[in-house]
Amino acid sequence: MYNFSNNWFKSSELNQVIHNYLPINAVNKILEIGSFEGQCTVHIADNYCTHPESIIVSVDPFDLSDTTTHIEILQSKPFYLMYLSHHNHQKLL
Repeated sequence: MYNFSNNWFKSSELNQVIHNYLPINAVNKILEIGSFEGQCTVHIADNYCTHPESIIVSVDPFDLSDTTTHIEILQSKPFYLMYLSHHNHQKLL
């Protein structure tokens, strides 16, 4: 379904915290700061935003002071298309 460059999220502490504290089937209104490829974002949207009134807003403020890494990532068409495909979800803004 999704294609990520690295599967960091599944075994992360963040995944465990989300699992322990976010209710399933409740109205969840979530703001995510920093999404990179969107692995955490789509996990939350698919599993914790199942209620029709749930929503997740994802913001990724790239640090533009790092003029090499982020510029290369942003200009990489494969990365950009992967990012868009992960964020093309009805619960994501």
